[in-house]
Amino acid sequence: MRDHIAVQVSPSETDDFFRTLLSSELDPVFWPTDLLDRTSAWFGHIPFAHWVVGAAEPRVLVELGTHEGVSYSAFCSAVARMQLATRCYAVDTWQGDEQAGFYDDSVFQKLSAYHTPLFGSFSSLLRTTFDEARSQFSDKSIDILHIDGFHSYEAVKHDFETWRDKLSDQAVVLFHDTNEFGEGFGVHRLWAELKSEYPSFEFLHSHGLGVLCVGSASPQAILTLCNLSERDSDQLRQRFDLLGTRWAADSQNTRLASLLHLEHQAGLQHLHERERLAAEVHNLEEELKQARLTHEEILEQTRLAYTELLAQAGQAQQELQQDVSRKLQEADVKMRETERALSVKIATIESEKNALLGSTSWRLTRPLRAMRTAPSALSLSGFAKRCWTTLGRRR
Repeated sequence: MRDHIAVQVSPSETDDFFRTLLSSELDPVFWPTDLLDRTSAWFGHIPFAHWVVGAAEPRVLVELGTHEGVSYSAFCSAVARMQLATRCYAVDTWQGDEQAGFYDDSVFQKLSAYHTPLFGSFSSLLRTTFDEARSQFSDKSIDILHIDGFHSYEAVKHDFETWRDKLSDQAVVLFHDTNEFGEGFGVHRLWAELKSEYPSFEFLHSHGLGVLCVGSASPQAILTLCNLSERDSDQLRQRFDLLGTRWAADSQNTRLASLLHLEHQAGLQHLHERERLAAEVHNLEEELKQARLTHEEILEQTRLAYTELLAQAGQAQQELQQDVSRKLQEADVKMRETERALSVKIATIESEKNALLGSTSWRLTRPLRAMRTAPSALSLSGFAKRCWTTLGRRR
């Protein structure tokens, strides 16, 4: 077993430690934050945002460049928790730029839906350019100004100079991205110029955050921050870095969890779609199988019907031929009978004719028949003569 060395701590030191750890002055740096599902380089500075609002107790707070609202919601959340009489303003076109990228109206709508129910009583989202919004504020009225717009040297210098006369005697100006040296970023250049003119403090984590006491009567707590020794400044930076890392990590975890959830939902949807398609394919195969069976049944029924029709037609043709043959035979018999009857009748008529022609009456009436066919001018003497001749021949 290892030997454990007990560390002797006096009760008074223990009490001091817990009193310090439980001090209400530390509460702001441990407050939770919202909008963890948004993408922002500002999460690392959330604890300081909460603290600086309490330290300055600003009458007016203005943010130039809000995007998804991570930093601005931290300021507003601190105002609400401390129940300060602060008026807050976020100024942005919510259209994006070359550095942040351009985006559609959904970014503003999403932020507005979150912001208005929680902070609408003391906060306003001004959808306009920085220069156009400037006229809405009185000179020497702003106690905290956060500049986080376009990050070129010229742009950030313009923002600071054009809003300079709006700053109060207590004014504190915050510059984001003072430790960002990528192409197109020039905040570090302006910061190098300004920190030699005003009391200042710079955080180096999360792309850097510069704290500048521009007012002649800046809050004492913030002036104390700006006058810390190099050793204390380094230690304070490390502690705020650690505090902010928690929210940056939580944001990343939240977005990863959301992405995993979306992927899971997409996977489930894909699985359900596959199952649906498989079921649909199965149903179609069954329908095709049934259709084939039905088709074969129809073909078989048609074949049988055709065969039956052929048989019926053959039988009908045979019956017709038989009927025609029978009728022809019957007609032939009738015709033969008719011919025999006619022959008999003709023979009878011929016999009767011959008998008539050979009869006495036929010879006696010959003159009369002749008269019917002779001219009307035939004389009576001629008629008598013809009758006499005929009678004489008879004798």
